[in-house]
This record gives sequence, C-alpha cells and structure tokens, in this order.
Amino acid sequence: LAAHYVPSRRVGGDAYDVIELPDGCLLLLVADVAGKGYPAALTMASVCSIVRTLAEGEPEPVAIVERLNRELVRSSVGGRFVTLALLRLDPCTGELAYVNAGHVPPLIVDLDGSVRHLPAGGPVVGAFEDMAWTAGFDQIAPGGVIMGFTDGLSELRAPDGALLGERRVAEIMSQTVGEPLMIIRDRLLDRATRFLAGGTPSDDLTVLAARRL
Repeated sequence: LAAHYVPSRRVGGDAYDVIELPDGCLLLLVADVAGKGYPAALTMASVCSIVRTLAEGEPEPVAIVERLNRELVRSSVGGRFVTLALLRLDPCTGELAYVNAGHVPPLIVDLDGSVRHLPAGGPVVGAFEDMAWTAGFDQIAPGGVIMGFTDGLSELRAPDGALLGERRVAEIMSQTVGEPLMIIRDRLLDRATRFLAGGTPSDDLTVLAARRL
C-alpha cells in the first residue's frame, strides 16, 4: 500500500481509508467532498465514520454506498455531495468488487503496462435519497497495481492553463508499474509538482495505491 494526501488549505475535504474486513479482504476508500476547508472536513469525517461502521456488517461496496447515501441525505451534513470510489479487494485471488459514485475512475495497471479504468457505479452520494448504484467487478493479476485518486491530481493546472489529465496519470502509471509502489507514488507526485511549475494546487490532492503480491 502507498498513499498521499495534501489539503489545499489547513484542512480539506478529501480522504482515503483502508479497512481490513473479517474475511481478510481489504476495503479501499478514496473520497472527495464538494467544497474545501472546515465544513468539507467535517462532512468527510462523518463519511469515513459511517463507512467504517457499515463495513463491520456489510462487505459489499454497493450496499455500503446505498446506506451511506441515505445517512447523508437524512443527516445534518446533507446537501454536501460526495464523490467516492469504494473497492473490496481479495489480496489472495486479486478479485475486486467496486462501486464508483461520481468519482474519477480508479486505474488498474498490469505489469505489462496495460491500463484499465473502473467507471461502474452511478451518481454522487448525498444528493437524493432514492438513488441506485451498479457494482463493478475486475481482477488484479500478481504484480498489478490499483490506484484511486481525487480530481485534485487529474485537474492540476499548469501555468499555461493545461490540465494534467487522467490520460497523463495513466501514462505515468504505465511507465513505472514495475517499480516499488512507493517509487511509483513519488514519481507521480514529482511529475505533478513539475507540471505545476511553481504554482499552487487549487484543490485537495489524494492518492491511494495497492499492489497485489
């Protein structure tokens, strides 16, 4: 596992989490609340707490997201939309069940450099009570990497106005997938820093990656 989180202000509305389930699977969460600063951070703290509580009795990502949505719509933090990717990974088999709720699609990168996106899911969380999401399924081969990130990475803007973009992120992952995971993360962040060319990120930036051994 490797992760990185930098808020654009003192606190931020991004989050990542790794939850070990009773059966040995891992639940990976990358999420982004609309807005920044303390209000977004408080909402995200509630989101992470609810997900951890639900995961104790419900291992399926879609069911967790549906219940999370109901909780947010009915609670005092309602009105703040949340995008998230929630992925249930079996480290032994590489089998993956996931849901993408309006989030930047996570990537699976195989050792040969091929890249797959994980878009299956549905709308953002917290907008309306009666919403539905679709489960996605995939499998990570030995040595493969899965990476989730927020749009604070893909929407980094260079001084000339160009965006880093999901395509460049995928290219960097493809070129470095054979390296140790920490090095992959650091090279990605180094590329992001050079892309900014001294500029300041305008959004929170979060990365969470896992390699199947």
